[in-house]
Amino acid sequence: MVTRAIAAGRAKVAMHALVKAHAPARGHVECSGLLMSPHAAIDAIPQLAAHHQDAALTHEVSIGKLAEEVSYLQPKGFTYEEAVSLLVRGFVATDIYKHLPELIRRYVEQIERRIVEPIRTNAS
Repeated sequence: MVTRAIAAGRAKVAMHALVKAHAPARGHVECSGLLMSPHAAIDAIPQLAAHHQDAALTHEVSIGKLAEEVSYLQPKGFTYEEAVSLLVRGFVATDIYKHLPELIRRYVEQIERRIVEPIRTNAS
């Protein structure tokens, strides 16, 4: 299971991901968050429930700050907008991203545009 969350402004996000195994199985939970502002918050809570001795379940969690990454890319020649777009696209991209319908991809682009403007305003 792969989950992604982006929190901007004063958003508070709680990601709960549960994987259960009642038979021999393998499972993995990945919870990733991207903080777009200093006032946003993300709680990532992966849960594993093994009900069989031959179940192998794993998890990982990461939450990063966009501002630090943008500051890294700008001296390398990226504009502010390019850096934010690159980082957001890279963050939401998973192996399944290329298989998403065009409508969903356009939705991600709308989210990128909505994120860039408030961050640019706060950075000034």
